[in-house]
Amino acid sequence: MNSSYTALENSKNGILIPVKNRIYVCSKYDPVHEAEIFASQFEKKEKFFVVAGLCSGWHIEKLLNENFDRKIIIVENAAEDFDFLRQIPLCKKLSEDSRIIFSTPQSLFNDILSNYLPAIFGNLNFCFLRGWENAFLDKMPLIKTIVEKAIKTVKADFAVQSHFGKIWNKNIFENLKIASEQKNTSQTIENLKKNNKKTAAIIAAGPTLETTVEKLKKNPDKYFIISTDTAYSSLLRSKTVPDVVVSIDGQNISYAHFLHQAQKNKTVFAFDLCANSIPAKKISVQKNKILFFESGHPLSVLASRFNGTNFIHLNSGSGTVTIAATDLAFFLGFEKIEFFGADFAYLNGKPYAKGTYLDDIFYKKQNRLFTAEQSFCALMYRTELIPLGEKKFTTEVMESYRFSLETYLKNPGKSISVETKDFNFEIFNTFLKKKLLSLPENFTGELKNQILYPLLPLMAFYEKTHSIQDSYKLARADCLRYTY
Repeated sequence: MNSSYTALENSKNGILIPVKNRIYVCSKYDPVHEAEIFASQFEKKEKFFVVAGLCSGWHIEKLLNENFDRKIIIVENAAEDFDFLRQIPLCKKLSEDSRIIFSTPQSLFNDILSNYLPAIFGNLNFCFLRGWENAFLDKMPLIKTIVEKAIKTVKADFAVQSHFGKIWNKNIFENLKIASEQKNTSQTIENLKKNNKKTAAIIAAGPTLETTVEKLKKNPDKYFIISTDTAYSSLLRSKTVPDVVVSIDGQNISYAHFLHQAQKNKTVFAFDLCANSIPAKKISVQKNKILFFESGHPLSVLASRFNGTNFIHLNSGSGTVTIAATDLAFFLGFEKIEFFGADFAYLNGKPYAKGTYLDDIFYKKQNRLFTAEQSFCALMYRTELIPLGEKKFTTEVMESYRFSLETYLKNPGKSISVETKDFNFEIFNTFLKKKLLSLPENFTGELKNQILYPLLPLMAFYEKTHSIQDSYKLARADCLRYTY
């Protein structure tokens, strides 16, 4: 693919500027003065920018000079455009600045998700020079849509961190202690991979599971069953024992998925380190195999990588256990995947398949004045329903889960060979304590020290009621408490 730009010309004051089909993407008179006006519209405290167009680079240089701690994602139509613009000395210099990320519409969404941390950077500022907009009028709507969608996703994720940050922190430390008792995890992984010529059956707990489970029962040699935690009890009640159960839920209620006695040595339980630790403790006592994994929480990632590779990484999308189960299947090398109960909808008045933990909860607490059916209705009607067809409804949340799974399947995970080491909690504890004590007493706003990242979700939790400075101190103290 050739560059969108067609020429480089000198401005009236002798500065090289790019041209696209005779359209100047920045001022052809004085790009430096234009850059000063551009940068002046933002307060110096603003730290995160998505800028459409590198142009001659002067507006980017000005933004960086105003505040050294700024992070800037620059979007161009294609990678070839950046190659073309590197002919301009300033653009080449900017390409080597660690505060800058070069992006394209194809990578922009993930680049924002990977780099924009609201707890640290505050607002995200989307901006561009008018000349670049005029030159790329056909691209601007797509770029704006991607930025808006990414902001919405990050805000939702930050809201989740604000809610679960403290729970996750507690779960991770408790699960790491349990993980230290698990031996030969590499062999567990290799044993699971021996089944990858079968079809991986990914089991969610949607209403259609009630009928499709018969297919599993009739073809036991065809399927390797990877169940989500929500579907686990439903499978057991239909006398179907899964090969693997995956759980990512950090809430205490997730314990209800595991009230049934596991069949010894048959099922491997794959737990996110963020998942509730009570089921892991129970299963560990029962001597069933546990395979812990990390799905991106920075504290989990640190524990996994501080000394080799201690845990596998699984993608859970926007926090969807069905995606985590699917990613495990791809990680293990399965080429054939089939979904059961992944409805992302309410069907015939049912939110879930029969036999889930909700049956136990709702039927036990029902009385003559408030029946189990009323509890199920309250669950379904807690948010506005979106009709999909006759007796079929979804919600905005379930649609987001469906979209997240479909997006993942367009570029799924791959089977990789990972030699995991048995985790040693005491060694990690000593390492973490030393690193936390090396942090400054007060938060400086800089992220140069990588040990700060594990604190961010916990800081998001505390920021609901505290300043960022106090949130940092509380998060650091919380983590230190677990190391003594």
